[in-house]
Amino acid sequence: MNAQNDGPYGDGEIDRDNLFLDVTKQMLVGAGVAAAVVVIPGVFIFGLYLIGELLPPESKEAVDPTPDSFSSYQIEVTSEVV
Repeated sequence: MNAQNDGPYGDGEIDRDNLFLDVTKQMLVGAGVAAAVVVIPGVFIFGLYLIGELLPPESKEAVDPTPDSFSSYQIEVTSEVV
């Protein structure tokens, strides 16, 4: 049995045009997914940047409204020598 007959195209003949179109389609879909993975977070980050630019300068210089919000994450370090 010829190895060409075992392919998904059945009769042993490979239609090079259809094969080229199938491979090209798969590559373009993969490139589209990769572009979406890169572009969507980039647009989100750029949107946050634009919102930050729209804020007045006073809001950027304001005192932190929750100065102790991270105090529960601080670990007290003692310097005891045993």
